[in-house]
Amino acid sequence: MLAMVGLLTGCMNKAPSDQDVEVAIKNLWAGYSWEFSSNFDVASFERLNGWKDGEDYWVEVAYKVKARQPYYEMVADCVEPTAANYNDSAMGQLSMGLSAMMKGFQGTEALDEYAEYLKTNPEPAKMAQARGKYEAQYVNISFLDCVNHFAETSNVFHKGLKAGDELAYSIKFRFKQTEEGWKNL
Repeated sequence: MLAMVGLLTGCMNKAPSDQDVEVAIKNLWAGYSWEFSSNFDVASFERLNGWKDGEDYWVEVAYKVKARQPYYEMVADCVEPTAANYNDSAMGQLSMGLSAMMKGFQGTEALDEYAEYLKTNPEPAKMAQARGKYEAQYVNISFLDCVNHFAETSNVFHKGLKAGDELAYSIKFRFKQTEEGWKNL
């Protein structure tokens, strides 16, 4: 009897609930590349609009994500595994050499900016660990690789990004009513 009531209640919902929308946003964000999914948390959302379209229901949402850590901590998370890759094999060392040749002097600006940052901030723990484990050349080239990777990934990754900074996005979700309730498609 309770299962029947639950099923009927689920079918009677005219629109996806806020909980359905929140699950859709968090699933979307978790599916993004590690740069985003591991460095930002969904902070809030607001339903802007919703409408029925045939069997589907669309929900337009504005949402914010919050940075878990500052920019150079994010870069440091990337440096250690990159340096390990370069250090651990002959192929990695060859890749590092090629990367270093391609970069030439392009990276000196990023290294200089980081040196300026270190004058007023402690070095991220993971960066210090990488410096303790690997030769300076591996760490520096890995640092430049990570900075360039973040810059190519999105303009949200910049040296001024601080823990707690919020970024705003908007999206439209499509839902379909199922026996188990609204499911995001």
